[in-house]
Amino acid sequence: MNRFLLFRAWLIVVLIAANCAVIAVSVAWLYESRQRYEETARTLTQTISTALDSNLSGTVQKIDITVSAVVDELERQLAKQKALDHNVTSEFLERYTRRLSEVDAIRVSDKSGLVVLGKGVEKPIRSSWADRDFFKHFRDHNDTTLWVSKPILGRVDPQYIISFSKRYRYPDGSFAGIVSAAVPLTMFSAQLAQFDLGSKGTLILRDSDNGLITRIPAIPEQKAGKIGDAGVSKAFRDLVASGVQRSTYHITNSPDGFERILTFSRLESARMTAIVGTAREDYLAGWYKELLNVVVVVSSFFIFTGVLGFFLQRLINRQGEYVEQLNAIFELSPDGFVSFDENRHVKYCSPAFDRMTGLRRDSVIGLDEETFTENLRAQCIASARFQGIHALKSEDGVAAEMEPKREIIELLAPRGNVLEVGLRMGNAETVSQILYFRDVTREKELERMKSEFLSTAAHELRTPMASIYGFSEVLLSEEFDGETQREFLTTIHTQSELMASILNELLDLARIEARRGKDFVFEDVDVAEVLAATVAGFRFPDHATPPHAVPADTPLFVNADKSKLQQALNNIISNAYKYSPNGGQVTVHFRQDTQSRPPMIGIEVQDQGIGMTPAQLARVFERFYRADASGKFPGTGLGMSIVKEIVDFQKGRVDISSTIDQGTTVTLWLPASTRKA
Repeated sequence: MNRFLLFRAWLIVVLIAANCAVIAVSVAWLYESRQRYEETARTLTQTISTALDSNLSGTVQKIDITVSAVVDELERQLAKQKALDHNVTSEFLERYTRRLSEVDAIRVSDKSGLVVLGKGVEKPIRSSWADRDFFKHFRDHNDTTLWVSKPILGRVDPQYIISFSKRYRYPDGSFAGIVSAAVPLTMFSAQLAQFDLGSKGTLILRDSDNGLITRIPAIPEQKAGKIGDAGVSKAFRDLVASGVQRSTYHITNSPDGFERILTFSRLESARMTAIVGTAREDYLAGWYKELLNVVVVVSSFFIFTGVLGFFLQRLINRQGEYVEQLNAIFELSPDGFVSFDENRHVKYCSPAFDRMTGLRRDSVIGLDEETFTENLRAQCIASARFQGIHALKSEDGVAAEMEPKREIIELLAPRGNVLEVGLRMGNAETVSQILYFRDVTREKELERMKSEFLSTAAHELRTPMASIYGFSEVLLSEEFDGETQREFLTTIHTQSELMASILNELLDLARIEARRGKDFVFEDVDVAEVLAATVAGFRFPDHATPPHAVPADTPLFVNADKSKLQQALNNIISNAYKYSPNGGQVTVHFRQDTQSRPPMIGIEVQDQGIGMTPAQLARVFERFYRADASGKFPGTGLGMSIVKEIVDFQKGRVDISSTIDQGTTVTLWLPASTRKA
């Protein structure tokens, strides 16, 4: 069973390890997948940032060229005719405005800042740029570069614009005025709207002071969505302060509440910064689907392994119960079994085989057929040695199915056991053959005892029969006087009594053994009364006195068959007088053993006879054995055998102690009755 417990533990470990491995692989795969999605999102924002920079730079370049062309035309007119031709210039401005779709209008101011030419400029009502930063700059500095303003509210056309401006000069190089291209913020929003960053993506343009130019999607209801708002994150401010051209970073809480990956990029030609961002919900949308699929697959695997583990557990439990039953059978079975695997190596040995042969299981398992045969053969005596497994097989090499062959072997140790060995071929793939060992030591011993008993009984019966036959033949063949005839008849009568005694005692033994105690009638018996009844019916030898019974302090009762107990006491008292040729007192004591379980009552009969040696005492219960071999004391040698059988069937015991020439003490111990005196 320990093997199955170990297998069950390993199964649990394997299933847990498999589930952990699946979890680990799934987590690793999801982590790598998320990293790929995030890297893709970074690449997307960087790519769009590059494309946005390219588009806006191209637009700014076109505006710069257009504004420069207007400046050149104005300076040409001033150099040629000392003044601007408003009609020609207006037509010129209109033509260039049509060519540049991004620009809403190109306007011209004079050196005082008054807007004099361009779309929407009317003479009665003219706007002034004198307070604009770009006007002040160009008025005070001889700067010919393109000025890009912050978002401002147009004065000719009241909408938010970005002004792209340059100065133009008189022929002497002095400041003559400003040429400005007004680009509405809607143009920049349209530029940003071309790029797809998902439903929650964002694109933002900010000016050189971090003020908001435009953002997609717009959030006008929030402060962060107001044009010119310079409220930016610390990460953005740090990037601007560091002077880096481009950087990609991650924010967890944007003004509109989304976690995003952002790419910051400086648009040097436009003097702007662009922020391109994609929200986690967008760039991980595919990953969330993969996550759901992985969860479904892993859950299915868990369910599968759980169901598999459940059924395997049930199978292991059933197999374990089956094996435990077999092990219990093998443990309790007095017979031994040895099985061989498909390669004819010992696979299993039952505990009984170990006990029978003395060969340890751990030293036998794994041996091949020949080595096993040699080891078992070495345990046998020479006259009854194991012939080998091949000798148990039929001629065609297959063990007989109906009548498998048997072989009798006798071991040197332990205790010289006699075993019957049989072979059965296996039908399973992993079991090629099974050796069967049965201990027949008792059977052989019983056969020997039976033979000895029959021989001894025949011998014992032949002795009185020979006397009866001889004396009767003499009486029939000749005439004798009355005294001689009486002597011969007395001998015949004595031998007939002996034969009858032998036959009666043999019948008693046979009846006791055959009935196995079934004819015993158990009752509560007073041992003193049983002794008195036995003594009353006993025929004492001449000049012998009845046994002296030492009374007990209180009446003692045993649970026994009264008549069988009397028969046992009669045999013991008879032996006490028989083997006391010189007389002597026979004494009876009543004993109690309260320490034993159950408590026992003893009837002790002590004589002062010839006694026995230890060797004689060891054989006293053998049938037909008599301690006196001289023939001086008549008897059958069955009395003590009958006593032991009677006491054994009453769950008692017989104790005998004896000293040569000093006497013998026999004690019958029987279970005490629960009856009170």
